[in-house]
Amino acid sequence: MYDMEDPNEQKRGGGGLAIAGMIVGIVGLVLSWIPFFGFLVNLTGLILSSFGMKSRERGMAVAGLVTSIIGLLIAILMTVIVIIGIVVDGSRSGGNYTF
Repeated sequence: MYDMEDPNEQKRGGGGLAIAGMIVGIVGLVLSWIPFFGFLVNLTGLILSSFGMKSRERGMAVAGLVTSIIGLLIAILMTVIVIIGIVVDGSRSGGNYTF
C-alpha cells in the first residue's frame, strides 16, 4: 500500500555516467574504424561506463562497456594495420616520397 524506503539503504546516484558511457560507447563503435581517434573515443566510453556501473542505470553501463570494448578492439586493430602500412611503405620507397 505504501512505498516505504529503507533508511539504511544507501542511495545510488543518477544514471548520468551510465547513459553517457553508453552513448560514447555507441559513437566509439561507429568511429572505431578511424585509426588513433577511435581508440580515444572508446577509451573514454570505457571509463564512463565503468564509473556508471555504480548507478541505477546498470544496464546502460553494461551496454556501454560492451560497445566500448568491441570498439576498442577494432580501433587497436585498425591502428596496428595503419602503423604496419606506414612502416612497410616507408621501407619500400626508401623514404623518398614523390608527388
